[in-house]
Amino acid sequence: MPAAQNFILALIASHNFAVIKALELVVRVLILANRWVLVSTLLALPMTGVIGWWNIVLEGTPVPIVFGIVTPALNLFLLWPHRHLLCPLLQANPARKW
Repeated sequence: MPAAQNFILALIASHNFAVIKALELVVRVLILANRWVLVSTLLALPMTGVIGWWNIVLEGTPVPIVFGIVTPALNLFLLWPHRHLLCPLLQANPARKW
């Protein structure tokens, strides 16, 4: 637990915590309003990764581990309908001749 406390204190001291929470608020409102869901979910992915890491690695008790698995799963659920747009981004393309 000390690692989790040190991590959150470092975020607060560097003023990044307020920026992260503001971004989370904007992203979640956009998702709930069904506006720019793909962009909002992609913006939420780094935060979701940190939330998953926090819950699984730093907390390590059973309930946070479940939340650490469910949170990324819900983001992937939101991205699933847009997979036809995202899959080409993950494919290697040969060098193009311009």
